[in-house]
Amino acid sequence: SLGWFWKRVTAAGLLAVHHANTRNPVLVPAAADLPPGFNVTYSMLDTESNPPIGVKITLDMTQAGAHAMVGAVRSAVSGPASLVAGVFNIPVISYASTAKELADKLSYPSFSRTCPSDALTAFAMVSAVVDLNWRSVAIIAMDDAYGRGFAQDLESSCAQLGVDVVANVRYLVNDDQTMDDAISGVAKSGARVFLLVVFESDLYDIVETANRYGLIGKGYSWFVGDSVQ
Repeated sequence: SLGWFWKRVTAAGLLAVHHANTRNPVLVPAAADLPPGFNVTYSMLDTESNPPIGVKITLDMTQAGAHAMVGAVRSAVSGPASLVAGVFNIPVISYASTAKELADKLSYPSFSRTCPSDALTAFAMVSAVVDLNWRSVAIIAMDDAYGRGFAQDLESSCAQLGVDVVANVRYLVNDDQTMDDAISGVAKSGARVFLLVVFESDLYDIVETANRYGLIGKGYSWFVGDSVQ
């Protein structure tokens, strides 16, 4: 069954279609100005946060005559999906894919989004570190388009705000060994403040691993991006 987040996303999508088809301007005033005969039909499909599945769904939808695609959530899925959709001049509009690289219109001409890139979130995280008078951090990020891009934004913000990055490590999603290697690396760095780019599904395992290395508790601080609700 769907978790609470996906139930909200699904409900929002269904409401948007209903408002467009009924010309309801309560949330989007422009809905009232849609031309007569304009009607939105839809299919809801699950990419399972998996890039190959996202590509297959995109191909299936182009063959089915789709005029646009909304999604995906994960940047690592939206990137290749938008490349495929772009071949057929079909726009891809994401409400959650925040990787900075997706803003490159030469590489992803058919992609757009309704959310800001990770650069703003990264700057806010590092600004909080500075406000607390800390001057060194370790960065831990998942090794995909979202994680790598977010980590680069964190590094850039640290350089801009005068914060030293003593370790910058990656791990693979749902991979215990690479999580252990990443946490072991930051433990050796001596860092006491950590900037974590993680999916909610990996958060518990990351925290458990960090606790095993003695990095949880008094004297240690963790900042997590907006991928964790």
